[in-house]
Amino acid sequence: MTYLFVAFRSRSAAALAYNKLSSLGVNCSIFSTPSAANVGCGLSIKFNEQSINEVRSICAGVTNCAGFFRSMQTNGKTFITRL
Repeated sequence: MTYLFVAFRSRSAAALAYNKLSSLGVNCSIFSTPSAANVGCGLSIKFNEQSINEVRSICAGVTNCAGFFRSMQTNGKTFITRL
């Protein structure tokens, strides 16, 4: 399973970005940041790869964005890479 996510440095920034993305019709969800990412406040937004341009655009206006990541599961192990 592979997905993209954006991590935030504050919970309020994550909620603000999620609300903006949802209002634009972007299919996304708030979830707990994977510990392997070792960044942020503990909340991230998961989204599909087709939405990355919209998500980057919205997050450019959110000052507490900690970064974009890809999560891949292979053979029961999770690998997190920064985009």
